[in-house]
Amino acid sequence: MQITKIQRKVKCTECHIDATYKLVLGKTSIYLCQDCLKQIYKTFSHTIAPASVISKFYIKR
Repeated sequence: MQITKIQRKVKCTECHIDATYKLVLGKTSIYLCQDCLKQIYKTFSHTIAPASVISKFYIKR
């Protein structure tokens, strides 16, 4: 997954406002505005963030 800032005028895939970021997932490219990118970060923040060290080593407690 790679996020780059774009300079050309492209519409957002979700809300059809001018997009400022490009999200690349393998061969798929998704153009997003800043608000839609923030929403994606909020929804996936729990799965993307690594687990804390304590929960990794002390799961059996």
